[in-house]
Amino acid sequence: MIYRAAIFDLDGTLLNTLDDIADSMNGALQRLGLPGWPVEQYRSMVGMGLDQLALRVLPEDRSDAATVSACLAAMRELYAARWAVRTRPYDGIPEMLRALRQAGIRCAVLSNKAHEFVVTMISHFFGDKAFELILGGGRFPLKPDPSGALHIAASIGLPPGEIVFIGDSDVDMKTAGNAGMFGIGATWGFRTREELLQNGAQFLAETPIDIVSAVTG
Repeated sequence: MIYRAAIFDLDGTLLNTLDDIADSMNGALQRLGLPGWPVEQYRSMVGMGLDQLALRVLPEDRSDAATVSACLAAMRELYAARWAVRTRPYDGIPEMLRALRQAGIRCAVLSNKAHEFVVTMISHFFGDKAFELILGGGRFPLKPDPSGALHIAASIGLPPGEIVFIGDSDVDMKTAGNAGMFGIGATWGFRTREELLQNGAQFLAETPIDIVSAVTG
């Protein structure tokens, strides 16, 4: 199969954002007088947007609307101030993106993170020319709903079958399947190889450069 475009997840795929997310949310919980979580626990809690993350970190008896709202407000404030403290691209990501562009592969980003954060982070870490289209949460239903992925396909004028979808979680592999795209699991991310395979990964990339060979043949 000839692939002509690649859609990337952000957190856990292009960028290792775990520490800054965990530190920001733990700071929000501290403001509410609640205990934080170990950083490693956030691996299984992120991926479905900030609202779901708040519900996952709050104790069941503190998940009322007012507490969730306060948690979200604090998290947004803290994360806005520290999203780039420890966040960095994974090793090999910039080189992989250059190789794809040189091969004529069109690249896009689809994330459940708030759109404004996604645009800011991509510009900061990769510049303004690395991706043809960037889409964060807010305009379409969150992944694994395929609407965002299909919007990207339509926007760049390619059928879903000619696009690969790269991500590190069950949500991403389900998105690929729901959109009719070829799902590539990023094994360096937040989740496990087993989770990726169980949720439809058609290829596992051990390193970013593996994506180049998978896409270009």
